[in-house]
Parts: sequence; structure tokens; C-alpha cells
Amino acid sequence: MKMISKLSVVPLFWSCKGRYPTSALLFALLVFPVIMFIPSGDALALSQWAKKYGMSCNTCHTAFPRLTYMGEKFMRDGYQFNQDGNSKKQKVGDRLVLDELKHLFGIRLNLRPVEYTTNGIDEDGDREDHLTFGKTNWVQFFVGGTIYKNTSIFIEYEVNDEDESHFSWYKLIFTNLFGPQGAANLVLGQQAPMEWMPASGRLRVMPDREGLAWGPRSSAGADPTVNDPEDEVGITGARPGISFYGYQGPLVYFAGVSPGDEAGGNDLNNEINTWLGARFDLTGGTFAGSAVGVFAMQGTDAANTAGTPVTVPPAPFQTTNDWDRLSLQGVLRMGGLDLTAGLTSGEDDNWTLEAVDVSQEFDSTFAQLGYLFGSNKQYYATLRHQSLEYDDSAVAAAYGVQDEQEQLAASLYYFPMENLKIGLNVLLDETDYNNPLTEEEDVYHITIRTMF
Repeated sequence: MKMISKLSVVPLFWSCKGRYPTSALLFALLVFPVIMFIPSGDALALSQWAKKYGMSCNTCHTAFPRLTYMGEKFMRDGYQFNQDGNSKKQKVGDRLVLDELKHLFGIRLNLRPVEYTTNGIDEDGDREDHLTFGKTNWVQFFVGGTIYKNTSIFIEYEVNDEDESHFSWYKLIFTNLFGPQGAANLVLGQQAPMEWMPASGRLRVMPDREGLAWGPRSSAGADPTVNDPEDEVGITGARPGISFYGYQGPLVYFAGVSPGDEAGGNDLNNEINTWLGARFDLTGGTFAGSAVGVFAMQGTDAANTAGTPVTVPPAPFQTTNDWDRLSLQGVLRMGGLDLTAGLTSGEDDNWTLEAVDVSQEFDSTFAQLGYLFGSNKQYYATLRHQSLEYDDSAVAAAYGVQDEQEQLAASLYYFPMENLKIGLNVLLDETDYNNPLTEEEDVYHITIRTMF
């Protein structure tokens, strides 16, 4: 499997093919500076843990949801500090303590009030630029914290602008089960396999777009109208399972198992997915929180387990795809600087879930530079490059999949308060499409996110 040599942060104006629409630039130059004059404050944010512990949001976050090293350690310990899970709770009986709702409940809101997309709409067969206003994006309701010492929960429910609602994460966490503090912990429920990696895919300032940073989901070449994947897996997303993790000094280790059913409902087959990983942290000094890590995951996807497939003539009842993923990641932290990078490789033995195996391999890379600055740490700038390349371009083309994809992104966020951020985001599609009729879609948007 060949490795891509693009694992680097690149300048914003690298290879952008001159695609800077005048209207998009005008939008950025006129609208965003107005936002920067909103007065900022240094009051505490209103998330449940800031309220409970009376601490600044910046204790655990750089530009939320991105975690600081302190925030990562707080999460590892089950949303408590040094096993203080019973603190600030009311003792109701010898075996019962209850927390105040304000220490458990929170809300996040994400809006895109203005968005401009080049070639973003089809009008009479022609691709036209698209300007939209008032996109609502999503709202999330979440409950998180300790039930009592060393037993915690995290539950998140999302309603989005596509009229979809679902539970993203819901898990029960048992920490410090035995041995030294942090050595043995258990997670049950909907969880992210790469939770403890240096660049987990969760809690990033700039979310991934179309799976470029971490590679495609398993069985990405399958046609869902013919062979609908039953256990389609993306290594960063939430899925039901049981996992064990621990941390001692600079070492963090973890492993887990999942039936692969993303919805967390009834498993459709007997196939399972497993993962394991480790990371090594710098625990002190100028570069405290910097880390390197390795993650591996393997499993089996299936189609048509429980009934007659829709193919004509019929194919075998069940088809399967054995797949594996390997990810190497690192993060460098120094003051307000936060540089993350990673390389992920994968292989699917039956990428299309057809009766005759069609194999495929890929490599994906990403690098992201973030910097928190300003007298009140009220500005955060990011730059990201990510790419995906399939090993067998002929197979990818045969199934209508672009074999090489690339994206460049940048953002500038302003924090009038620690729990409110307003940002200008630019996402540039740098892919050289094989199909001459396919045009790049660049996206420029303002994002407003708050949590309270």
C-alpha cells in the first residue's frame, strides 16, 4: 500500500486554481469584520462543569469543543477531578447521593446564518453558485457528569436541519475499578473507538468533511440499493460497544469490541468489530499534552443476512467484507499552539459487498494547525489540509468513486464570551476530478456556536 507524502500543513493560497469568487470575498470582507467589534467578556461559560467547579471554560477547552490537556485528563477520569465524583451532591441516604440538574444538563447550538457555495446548485442542468441565509444546522441536548464517585454518564441528543433527530452518544463509564488511579476503566454504550487518540475525530475545532481525514467508511463501494451494508463503520463515529481503557504516567491504553450496528439497535448478524490503541503523552514542561499514538481496528461488514437480496438474478443470501484500519497520529501543544496530524491506511477485502470480492485499499492524511491568541484568548485561527487516495484507481472509477480527493480549509473564530464563538470558515475543494463534468464546490460560511 503506497503512502501519501502530503502530511504537512500548507499555506492557505496553495494551488487554489484562482477560484476566489468576487461575491464570496466581498461577503467575507464586509460581514466578518462587523462581528469582530462585538465586545468580549471574561465571564465564566455556562456549561454544567464550569458551573459545578466554578472554573473558566478555557481550563478544559482551547476553542470549544477542542480540549486542552487538562480537559483530556478530566474526561479520562470520568468527568471528575481526583475521584471527587460525590462533591457538591446532596446526600439523601447512606447509599444515595443526587446532583443538581444544573451540574448535569447542557445545551449546544450551531448556526450557519450565511453560507456561500460555488457550483452549489443545479439550475436547468447548469451548476450555479448558491447563497443561503439562516441555516439552523443543529441543536444538541446533553447530560454528563458523575452519578456518584467513579461512575459517570454522557448522553447527547441531536436535532438537525434535515429534520433528523437521534442520540449520538450515550454511555456509562466506570472509572478506577482496581489498581492505581486511572489504571482500569470501563465504558458501556454508544462510544467512539478513537476517543483517546491524540486527534480523535471528536472534539475538533474544524469537523471532517466527507471522510477525507480518516478515510472512507467500510464497504464504501457498495450500492445500498443492491447490497446495503449492515455494519458500515467509520472509525471516528459513535457505535455501541464495550471498551476498556487506562492511563499510567505518560501511557494511555485502550481496547474495545462492537457489534458494528451504528444505530445501537438489534444486531443484524454475528459479525463483530474490535479495536485497540495506545498513546504516549508528554506530561509536563513547555510541551505538556503533546502526544503520539497508534490505533488499529478490524471487523466484518455484511449484507443480505436476513432475507433474499434484491439483485436479479439473486446473489448468495449473505455477502461479507473483512476490513482493517491503521492510524498513526500526533499532537504538538505549546502555549496557544495546537498542531495535529495523522495518517490512516485501510483495506477492504470486498469493498462492494458483491458476490465476487472486489478489494480496495486507501491512504488518507490530515494536518491541522490551530492558534489561540489575544489578550483574553478571544481569537482562534486554524488551517487544515486533508487528502484521500485509493490504491486501485481503476476499481474506484468503475464504481463511480473519485480515486484522489483533497481539501484545504481555514477559519478564524472570535469569542465574545468563552461559551460563544463566531467564525468565518473557508473550505476549498482541491480535487482534480476525473470526470470533466464534475466541478469543485468551495464553501464559505459564518458559523455561530454556543453552549450553556
